[in-house]
Amino acid sequence: MSNISVFGKGNMGKAIASNFEDAGNTVSFVAENDQVATLGDIVVFAVPYPAVAGIIEKYRAELAGNKIIGN
Repeated sequence: MSNISVFGKGNMGKAIASNFEDAGNTVSFVAENDQVATLGDIVVFAVPYPAVAGIIEKYRAELAGNKIIGN
């Protein structure tokens, strides 16, 4: 199975995470001020559109080569 990183802990982020977990994947949430060394194999952006550019800039190195899903 896959390791999934979800940006956004609102209703949409929780619903998406639940679906991934139900399918047997491992899910971790990344909050706005978190510092993470690595991200999951799949990255989900469940945040307002204006926040996406800042996340990409902040985590550019960690996002390299990952599958990114936005809502």
